[in-house]
Amino acid sequence: MWETVVLVMSQVVVQAVTWPLIVALILDVMRSRPRWPRVLPAAAIIVLLLGTALGALVPAWTLVSGAAWWFALPLILGSYPDGRFVPRWILAPVIVYEAYAVAYLVSAGAIADHGGGLVGFSSLILLGAPVYRYLRRATTQERESVRWAILAVLVGVGCFILIMLLEGGTVAEHGPISVAAANLAGVIIPAGLALGMLRPRLIDVDRALVVTVFVFLAAALVGACAAAAWWLVGAGDPTAATVVVAVVVALVTVPAALLARRVAVWLVFHGRLDEEAAVKRLDAVLAGIDDATKAPRVFLDCIVDCLHVPGAVLVGAGHVAAGSGTVGADAAEMPVCYEGETLAVLRVSPRRGESALTANDRRIVHRLAAHVAPALHAARLVGDLRDAHAATVRAREEERRRLRRDLHDDLSPTLSGLGLSAAAISRRARVGDDVSEAAESLVSDVTSAVAQVRELAYDLRPPMLDDLGLVVAIRNRIHGAQADDLDVRVSGDSLPAELPAAVDIAVLRIVQEAVENTRRHAGAQRCDVRLASDGDVLTVSIDDDGQGFPIGRGSGLGLESIRERSRELGGTSEFSRSSLGGAAIRVRLPLAPEVTR
Repeated sequence: MWETVVLVMSQVVVQAVTWPLIVALILDVMRSRPRWPRVLPAAAIIVLLLGTALGALVPAWTLVSGAAWWFALPLILGSYPDGRFVPRWILAPVIVYEAYAVAYLVSAGAIADHGGGLVGFSSLILLGAPVYRYLRRATTQERESVRWAILAVLVGVGCFILIMLLEGGTVAEHGPISVAAANLAGVIIPAGLALGMLRPRLIDVDRALVVTVFVFLAAALVGACAAAAWWLVGAGDPTAATVVVAVVVALVTVPAALLARRVAVWLVFHGRLDEEAAVKRLDAVLAGIDDATKAPRVFLDCIVDCLHVPGAVLVGAGHVAAGSGTVGADAAEMPVCYEGETLAVLRVSPRRGESALTANDRRIVHRLAAHVAPALHAARLVGDLRDAHAATVRAREEERRRLRRDLHDDLSPTLSGLGLSAAAISRRARVGDDVSEAAESLVSDVTSAVAQVRELAYDLRPPMLDDLGLVVAIRNRIHGAQADDLDVRVSGDSLPAELPAAVDIAVLRIVQEAVENTRRHAGAQRCDVRLASDGDVLTVSIDDDGQGFPIGRGSGLGLESIRERSRELGGTSEFSRSSLGGAAIRVRLPLAPEVTR
């Protein structure tokens, strides 16, 4: 009695699945614009659903389901999911296959021995058509629809294989339970094809595919090991063979599952990382950065590497803005928020050959964006702090330059004039007179004051920077310090007439430090110092032919000083191998707005 109930329940489930899908497909075709391209695949799927529904109700009509597959399969292979035949000549094997099917039914199988080779060749071409469409012409949504079809085929075939294993190689030949199982397994593929056309993003098909492929591969690996163990032990002693098979299965299940998962992820995502692996990658690279302001670029590089997309960009204010790769007009946009505030807008281009990000790609990007939001917030704060510090340093140096000029141009001449006047009074007064002594004391005091003013002006800022320029000041400092065998060549092309005070003093100190390091530690004979400006950035290049930076040792005080001087003005510093064979230092400093405008 209960077996009959199970059979009836399976029939009810099949009808409840097939008829709503049939109605939904008809409505979808009616609403589509243009309508006719979707008619062919929709009609083919409706035929499959009808055949499945009728075959489940009346077991004698199972031949109807088989005939439905015969006529619907070539249309599905050639035009699923949008109704276009890609390439167009794929319509020819579809017509050949359909004509043969009609002729076979009309002749009651009389032409079975004729045209088989042509039909077989047409079948091979039709099997390759979806592969070509998927790789070369399909949009992202069409690829998701095809993955629905692949998922449905894998699950449906897997269910039939399981039924055959349990029944000893047959399907629906062992009573009502067997028929019920066949009914339920038979509706999976048509339903999957229909959902792929109607709602390809109903669920995350990529995740479902990973799970399905994982189950298939794991079961195949474990089953193959069990079969090999049974074959090696032999069936002479079933008890011993069973024990050996059980031990083998226990030993290989976990390794097989791990291997199957890696292979499944690779097959579905083509080497792209899944969500958890992408988050772990982002955590690792964020933990390895030495500067909080690098977080935006590291985040974008992680997206590009994990998803294999051509590019991503953060559109925002300040230090959150960054880019990696190339981003096209079809890029997907999503906000990156932290504590209710939108830090930036993330734009990610789809992979080449796709028109949009897949649902799995979007989920990974959202997860990474939520994960990196605190780091982006910190990058903005650190960047703002550095900007404020750089502005303070620039204002300080500009004020020092103004004070030095005032002391040199105004106060010093005034004091010198007072000294001359006091000397004139001293000469006119009588020797030994009180006026003469007061004048001589005034001359001495004024002379001392002039010397102090000059020392103060020099301490505020080296006069040579304002009097002769940065290049001459550098040459004076590095050549005049000591005589040795190091040939230092200084060149500066296209520099602005007047650099910001903070920039030229920083460049002077950086070059001094670098050349002194070269003299002390490099064992070099030549050192080239080049200054160049492209309008908004001053680049300082220092190359030598010495032994280069030592391997396995951290940067010393000299390199750290160079790094800090460039950072405090919002610049960058790089240390690498020089084309001369020794060390190379590259420092880039942004110029003040009044110089770059």
